Amino acid sequence: LPGEYLGNPVRDEAYDTASNVDIALRTANSLPFGAIHGLIYDAVTGEHLPGARVFARPLNHLPVLFETRSDTDGGYLLRIPPGDYNVSAIRIGYDSGYYAGNPVHVDSNDTVLGINIPLQPLAIGFGSLSGQVLNAADGTPIPHALVVARQGDGFGYGSALTDSGGHYRIGPLPVGFYKVAAMARGYYPAVYPNPVEVHAGENTPDINFRLHPFPPPDLGTISGLVTNDSTGEPIECAVVAAVGFDSTFDHRIVRYAHTDSTGGYVIEGLPKIPYFVLAWARGYRGEIYDNVHRFADATKVIPDASGIDFALERKERDSTAHSLVGVVLSSANTPLGGTIVQAMDGGGSVVNTGLTLPDGGFILNGLAPGSYTVSAALEEASVSQNVDLSGGSVSGISLMLPIGGALRGDINQNGTYEPSDVVLLINGVFSDLSMLPDRAAADVNCDGSLTPADVVVELQLVFTGRNVGVCGF
Repeated sequence: LPGEYLGNPVRDEAYDTASNVDIALRTANSLPFGAIHGLIYDAVTGEHLPGARVFARPLNHLPVLFETRSDTDGGYLLRIPPGDYNVSAIRIGYDSGYYAGNPVHVDSNDTVLGINIPLQPLAIGFGSLSGQVLNAADGTPIPHALVVARQGDGFGYGSALTDSGGHYRIGPLPVGFYKVAAMARGYYPAVYPNPVEVHAGENTPDINFRLHPFPPPDLGTISGLVTNDSTGEPIECAVVAAVGFDSTFDHRIVRYAHTDSTGGYVIEGLPKIPYFVLAWARGYRGEIYDNVHRFADATKVIPDASGIDFALERKERDSTAHSLVGVVLSSANTPLGGTIVQAMDGGGSVVNTGLTLPDGGFILNGLAPGSYTVSAALEEASVSQNVDLSGGSVSGISLMLPIGGALRGDINQNGTYEPSDVVLLINGVFSDLSMLPDRAAADVNCDGSLTPADVVVELQLVFTGRNVGVCGF
């Protein structure tokens, strides 16, 4: 806890040092705390104000300030040491406010109730707008829809996500006229037909939207069996991957499936473009359809397709076997997931095949001691590197494919996902697409177009770390 010198004030003489200015501090645990509780509200409308900052400043003039924020209902609870305090609050769009009964006395283990503070809206005028977003097909609410309000002749801007009932509220907003749009994943975006006026100290209600759902996408499946090539027995828990590349929109699609107890698999949700299909399992040599081990020899598969079967060759367990571990990157130094990686022996035979993870990483196991060529290939681009496993496993291999590849969703291309990516994408989609440095990176949901749906996926990616689009990040 803060403390002060009991002999204050201290006189400081020229060319002299004041000594023995001792201050004893007590730990916070040595003094039971009390608390204050109250409500922050709009002095004009009586509306409860969430997100207001509430301060308690002790009257002993110590340089300390206790702070909290009001919750979604405008209420707050602030734990503070015993003493006398001046309590105040601030919020964007409002003048500072003070508790009318200051100072407030707080005792140990006691909560002082009713410390309510009204805030006056600023003279320049702020208001808000609200409404609901519904499914146009059945009238049900759409949660997590993004609603954006942009002032037509000023700098006002705001956004909000709808709650479980499809309701939203945007504010405080400077007074003026706003263009309001709503969007949600799986729905066509909509713009409110008329400019919406925001008045000082008021909420403009009923700015409602009815979004039309996208028609069901034309997706297909790839299915088949994975068996032991010697016995014909099914291989359970084998991994089968479909890797497609849409050159029109410059993005990859990667989907995985595992085989069941019968060796069967189904890869669903595939846009109908050509795919390379790979299968591998622990203890078996991986292969590419149709019974090949080289990328150039593979047969592409277009959904819907069944009977895409694999008969994998069993690999004998070798206690001296080693591993290759590394990463595949683009020429822009971004990870390339869904890239085929192979290890070839000195005779040019492929001895192991794998697929990079979304972070570009790969591991090839079960390699006997010796020299290998490890290669990575993606469509027409390929790269290889010689590796010697005579002395054991090798890690830290870095293969760089001679293709571009901004990290999808990294709109400003600084290597991370952050709120500035959301702002840049919103400005590009709603104002000027030329503002986007890389359109492939901006097509966050990989549907081949730049729409508000990409903004929704970008918000999820930045603020939750989850990709809810159709890409394999």
